[in-house]
Amino acid sequence: MNISRIRRFSQFSGLIFVLVAQGLAGTQTVSAQEPVPDIRGNYDLFGTQAVTGCADFGVDFTSPLAGTLQITSQDGSRFVGVFGFPSQGADFFTFSGNVAADGSFEGTWDFPASPGVFQDQLLTGHISGANADAEFTSTYGTQGVACDYRASLASIAATLSWMPPDPASTAAFPPPRALTLSESQAKRPHTPAGEAVAAAFGFPPEGSERVAAPGAGAATGYKVYRSSSPNVTTTSENLFAQVPPSQTSLPTGASASGSFFVVTTTYAGGESQASNEVSGGLKPATVTNVKVTSTKIKANGDGFTSTVLVFVDGIPFASGAKVKGGKKVTQKGALITGQTLGEYLTPGKVVAITFRNADGAIATWVYTKP
Repeated sequence: MNISRIRRFSQFSGLIFVLVAQGLAGTQTVSAQEPVPDIRGNYDLFGTQAVTGCADFGVDFTSPLAGTLQITSQDGSRFVGVFGFPSQGADFFTFSGNVAADGSFEGTWDFPASPGVFQDQLLTGHISGANADAEFTSTYGTQGVACDYRASLASIAATLSWMPPDPASTAAFPPPRALTLSESQAKRPHTPAGEAVAAAFGFPPEGSERVAAPGAGAATGYKVYRSSSPNVTTTSENLFAQVPPSQTSLPTGASASGSFFVVTTTYAGGESQASNEVSGGLKPATVTNVKVTSTKIKANGDGFTSTVLVFVDGIPFASGAKVKGGKKVTQKGALITGQTLGEYLTPGKVVAITFRNADGAIATWVYTKP
């Protein structure tokens, strides 16, 4: 074979090899997207709807809301649905959006029956199996008045309850006492369609809970704050509901992944510190009895994790608690404020002693000092 031809062939083959190698080196691996879940179906949800910021209507208010979230169709990640009251043949919201691989979703919604104008409607939430939570937010305007509207709903029916501030308190703005949360095994009935519509328009029907106008000296109402994680801060982003001073309970909903609540008292001159914190949607320890002395707290029960945080009226201790076999918790030492239990627990005082497991689930024991 001609030597020059061999050389030219070798050079050509080498060039091809270099080009192929460079092409392989520049190739980027594209990973397949995770499939989104099929979320079509019906989800019974419970919660509250709140209308705030529309003082020209007279008052802000919060009312219970319970209905069915129906995802009627889905094409890929895109879904369409309604929230309403099937037993009454009524749809409340219509909505559409996109669901992600982890079950979280976001979209927009409308209120076809509204006589006013909703703007900046945002739907957010999460669906996992048979559990769902959803939040509908917007501004609402009619006759030159603008309000903020929010409906917060979840699969677990829950009720928050608390006691009024201690009348013997010397604090400038005494907080509410002994906040508790109970989850109902019996589902609440759907909200009457007429009541839900009237509330959403900013004109609650008779029996709805209104926030009273400020008065001098006495409590003017309560603010409920909610977060998806423990240590709820009393910020505007976490404000969940406002109720009048005559109301010391609130039917609502809790997410299966955990919802955390605190309550404050409002006064004409300011707002109190937060109450103790409670949780819903998570399984807390079962507390069967609690013994309190001037120096320690001993609790018996079941389901305590290896580490437990103990609080009295939301105040932590300076040192950690000891847990034995998941059935006993012993907390000694002073509160983080420097007070001993003997100093804080004056005769007749009602307090909430809470036990927070490592996953955030909170068990509450209401204790009255003899």
